[in-house]
Amino acid sequence: MSLGSKVALGGAIGFSISIIYYVHHKQTSDKERMREGIVRDIERQQSKKAQNLKRLQDQIEITQSVKRSEAEERRQLLKQSEAESTHDVEQKV
Repeated sequence: MSLGSKVALGGAIGFSISIIYYVHHKQTSDKERMREGIVRDIERQQSKKAQNLKRLQDQIEITQSVKRSEAEERRQLLKQSEAESTHDVEQKV
């Protein structure tokens, strides 16, 4: 085998090994980036879920507060109405 063919063979083998290493490294890197993306998506979903739960709890508290205020207002109006009715009856008698 001549020197030129040995150099060409060695160069082709070296080039092939380099390409195989590059492709393997690139696949490993891409796989890791995809995993990181999935982890970020899961974290983002959990964060949104926590925010939504907090908003829901806030809305429940607001609704309960409004209902209590409305009930108290109704009670006061009813007492006031009863007092006026009692007062009107006493004046007529």
